[in-house]
Parts: sequence; C-alpha cells; structure tokens
Amino acid sequence: MLSKNDIFKILVENSSDGLALFEHMELVYASESMNDIFGCADFKLLRSYSDVLARVHPDDIPALQKMRDEGIKKKLKNQRYHFRFK
Repeated sequence: MLSKNDIFKILVENSSDGLALFEHMELVYASESMNDIFGCADFKLLRSYSDVLARVHPDDIPALQKMRDEGIKKKLKNQRYHFRFK
C-alpha cells in the first residue's frame, strides 16, 4: 500500500502544473513540469527566486512580488501565481 507521501509524490511528478517550493528565497524543490513551463533543461539550476524572476516579463514583476510579500506576511501555505515570460 502506498503512503500519503508516495501518492503526493506521484501526483506532483506527473502533473502538467508546475510546482516549485522556495524556503528563504532558495529553491528546495521543483517538479519536472517546471522544465517545460520555463523552457529550460533543468529548472533546478534556477536556484533562487531571483533567478526565476529574471525570466518573468518586467510588467508582471511588481504584482508577483506583491503577492509573494502578502503570502509571507499572511503565512500562506501555498499560492498560485500567473505571469508571463520575457
């Protein structure tokens, strides 16, 4: 029988949605689908939030940073972001 962690891992790794987990602005986990979304060979090479932000369309950065700051302030466990690439 699969554990809850095993089921979660299977779901995340096989989802077309991207999932990236940052702690203290450093990347600690990225699902494989992030490679397709960001158009790179290995999303994990984007090790920090700043590395990711460098690929975001400049007009979307202020809103993205505001959402991030609000999420940190409110201690949200997860957030959904929508933005364009450069």
